[in-house]
Amino acid sequence: MKSLGLPLMGKENLSPFIPHRGNMLLIDGIISVGDSGLTAHATLDDSSPFFSDGGTPGYVSFELIAQAVSVYSHVMEYAGNDGPSIGFILRVTDFIISRPFLNKDECVMIEIEQETDLFNGLFSFKGKVFNDAGIIAQGRLLVMSVDDVNRVLKLEEYNG
Repeated sequence: MKSLGLPLMGKENLSPFIPHRGNMLLIDGIISVGDSGLTAHATLDDSSPFFSDGGTPGYVSFELIAQAVSVYSHVMEYAGNDGPSIGFILRVTDFIISRPFLNKDECVMIEIEQETDLFNGLFSFKGKVFNDAGIIAQGRLLVMSVDDVNRVLKLEEYNG
């Protein structure tokens, strides 16, 4: 596991860990990292491409969770390189959103926990987005890291 100086705040400091750039980078801080997950921070403002009608749709919470997974994958060195972890969200399950919109400039926390390391870059995570008022969204993500070409080739061999 790579070490980070924590807390790590500011989008400019997160670019080595998340492949998104500009207004698609939604997370603005990493608060803590543990053996099985991490806690991140985000302030959702009107610069987000998802912002409309005075807020950000609640379903964007799964993207916050996915970006936290990207940071965690990099810290745990799953991708096998020094750049941000490139991956795909393969499935979102058990996703519950308690509010249709997040308010402009609302600060939220994101917690993710790795549930399983399936094989060849497939990982299952549970995550939640919350603030002082309670849980805003929670669910599970099945993700695939594709940075390591050898992992992709092994998966192709596995599928025959």
